[in-house]
Amino acid sequence: AAASTGASQPGTWRSNSGFGGQVNAALFGQLFLTGGMRLERATNVVGLSRLPMLGAAWVSGPGAVTLKLRGAYGKGIRWPQTTVRETLREWTPHVNTDSLAPEEQSGVEGGVDLVVARALTLQVTHFDQVARGLIQRVGVPYDTVLANGDVKRRIAYRLQNVGVITNRGWELQGVARHGPLALAGTLSLVDSRVQKVAQTYTGDLRAGDRMLDVPARTLSLSATWSAARWSATVGASRAKDWIYYDRLTLAELYAAGNRDMTGVMLRRYWVTYPGVTRLRAAVTSDLYYGFSLSVVGENLLDEQTGEPDNVTVLPGRTIVLALRRVFD
Repeated sequence: AAASTGASQPGTWRSNSGFGGQVNAALFGQLFLTGGMRLERATNVVGLSRLPMLGAAWVSGPGAVTLKLRGAYGKGIRWPQTTVRETLREWTPHVNTDSLAPEEQSGVEGGVDLVVARALTLQVTHFDQVARGLIQRVGVPYDTVLANGDVKRRIAYRLQNVGVITNRGWELQGVARHGPLALAGTLSLVDSRVQKVAQTYTGDLRAGDRMLDVPARTLSLSATWSAARWSATVGASRAKDWIYYDRLTLAELYAAGNRDMTGVMLRRYWVTYPGVTRLRAAVTSDLYYGFSLSVVGENLLDEQTGEPDNVTVLPGRTIVLALRRVFD
């Protein structure tokens, strides 16, 4: 497959192409193996990128209790200057980013799944990954000399490779069912840290720092009641404990003409966000002649601030009433 994305200069294009293969094997109905390799090449990049993938799983025999042990290794790549990255542009000047290296991530994960008579499902996964070349928008001084000789201090934004990032953590999921009631929950624990900073990086991150805007804990709970002609669901989720900029203070300083907000100076404006709880509920009822009626409530606690920073305002409490008709 091949794809093209616009680069930083008008009329300049980048493309990438690749091919791959995968082999699956099952032994004795209990041991399952997967292996594959993908090769990718992009313009302005020398050589091929090799992206291997390996996986194995062992499943216990048939019975009321099923146990599954699994493990996998994989490597992925994301080329710089995708369409999404270009949407990050603002009015401020951007420095040429043709020298960006691609983002690469590799690592292993292993886990255990337990299913008890289809009434209880538990999943535990541990992951250990390394990301290289993670791209961040970095503010750099961009002074302009006016015709009268005055110097106008401005900030430009440059995409830079940060360095090496480690991501380690646990993911836990569980579902319990009894009659029409189903309870589900997930918990994610993540430790994402800078292991090494690239020599060309001029931003505020340093080795040993937690990565910005990555919650240390994410929790969700939900309950669903399913009847013959209707169902109801209520759920709550919360992301907690991440470090990001005090963007309100930065905006005030910028409006006041302060441009000393680049590099290590930005570390003074790091704050820890505790997160907020999001509550959701939905009720769906089957009517007659193929009609169904649903009522969905989002953000029922009407929390509009607090994530991902202190200047973003999210949609408040929202109630949606929908009438659907299914045609056979």
